[in-house]
Amino acid sequence: MAYFAIDGSTMIDIKVSPLLILSFGFPPMDPASFYSTNLVANLAILLNISPDKIRRVNIVSASNQTRIRRQTSRALPSIQLQIELRDEPRTSSTATTGIRAEILSNVASTIINRYQSGELQEAWKNLNITNGTAPSVLNTQEPFDNSSVELNTINKLLLITPPNDCRQQSPCTIQPVLVAYNVEGNVIQKLGSKDRPWQ
Repeated sequence: MAYFAIDGSTMIDIKVSPLLILSFGFPPMDPASFYSTNLVANLAILLNISPDKIRRVNIVSASNQTRIRRQTSRALPSIQLQIELRDEPRTSSTATTGIRAEILSNVASTIINRYQSGELQEAWKNLNITNGTAPSVLNTQEPFDNSSVELNTINKLLLITPPNDCRQQSPCTIQPVLVAYNVEGNVIQKLGSKDRPWQ
């Protein structure tokens, strides 16, 4: 939400676009691992998006929430890599904005699914973006959301209710129920994106 104080006949032109915020958490590591000339290009390859959709990248110390400089201290801090994804804001019709929001929702869904299945972390290691260290946490703020959510990676799936009364070319009368657990053994409540949850 934005607030403006205007005086007289001042006009404000507001351009909005959907925004996806990703905040990757890393274990204590050398901040210099993030300072490469091709960080944005590597992130674009990893996330399978155009580099021009990456609007901002911040490397932040998780311990004190201050921007990290190139110098390192004796104790390595935990790191957060914050990425903002969006298109260039345009003054356009609602229909065009809706299409762009749909595209960004698809991007969010793909990233979330890849992270929760562990595929994104493996790709991160293989691309060697941060010297072989993959993120251990991902918080997402999906388009048009005001808060971020921490995602869990699936450690195991249990079949609670098996399918029953199944016939060829028709759905089973009793549908299977699977429950996903994280590495701590807790049930994962949120699987998938807000617009495309796992069902």
